[in-house]
Amino acid sequence: MPPSSTSEPAPAPLPRRKPRLPLEPFAATAAIIWGSSYPATQIALRGLSPFAAGFWRTLVGLVFLALVSFGFGASPIHPRRLRLAQWWRLSLLSLLSTAIFLTFLNLSIQQAGPVMAAFLVTTYPVFALLLAPWVVHEPVLPRRTVAALVSIGGAFLLLGGSHSLGGQASAQAVLGGGLGLGASLSFALYLVLTRRWTHAFDLDARTIAFFSPVFSAPVMLPLALLAGHGGLGINRLDSGLAVLWLGILCSGLAYLAMNHSLRRGQASRSSMPLLLAPVVASLLSWLILGVHLSALQWLGAAISLAGMFAANL
Repeated sequence: MPPSSTSEPAPAPLPRRKPRLPLEPFAATAAIIWGSSYPATQIALRGLSPFAAGFWRTLVGLVFLALVSFGFGASPIHPRRLRLAQWWRLSLLSLLSTAIFLTFLNLSIQQAGPVMAAFLVTTYPVFALLLAPWVVHEPVLPRRTVAALVSIGGAFLLLGGSHSLGGQASAQAVLGGGLGLGASLSFALYLVLTRRWTHAFDLDARTIAFFSPVFSAPVMLPLALLAGHGGLGINRLDSGLAVLWLGILCSGLAYLAMNHSLRRGQASRSSMPLLLAPVVASLLSWLILGVHLSALQWLGAAISLAGMFAANL
């Protein structure tokens, strides 16, 4: 029997939800590039002091970001349109992400090596997770807080495992680890403040990335000149090539990608892909430099990484 003409039409199908990628792609791109920065910095330090390496990386990054911001047909940044409230926020973000972060990072790599520094410095996702409720008022589940604390505990176990090195090497590793945690806290604060200010003060990814070296380079220049070790001179080809890699990709392209990620979504979601950074750093450091950790240090690194993963689920 044919259906009645008065029967109700079939309900319209619900719109399909767009599948969500397991990792935020722009943050994942930044994490992979930043993972390469640890062995690259170790190579740069062969011919430069930590302060000079930081300055040259900042300067190369500034040239690259200037080309991106004002060249290649891009809509230019208009500094004259920036208000005082934007200027001082840009300067603070610059110091946190570049001057303070790079100085502590380079000293950490010099003292503790690229692999140990990578795991300690990249605890900033969990520090960002712990800071997010206070700074950007993002809700954080108690389970994620516990996982973040476990990750930090693993980082301290990694740091404590350096005592197995013995003597001066152990003292250098502990000092380098402490500097690495300082770098981590600086960058975590940068992440959450960027998330808070990017929309409230209309600061887009290119503007934040461009002004990071603008404000930090004048601070890092006198430190590089006073540090000795040849001043600013680059006397090794491999160090020069490493500085170009660090400036163009790590201080240029990666910051653009990360700032765009923070503008797209929550700071906690952008932090999840950063777990890739220490993995990439460990693999490249082993392949290129032959660097490895002790068994106890690897245990601490694994606990720290597992805590970061659980905190960001």
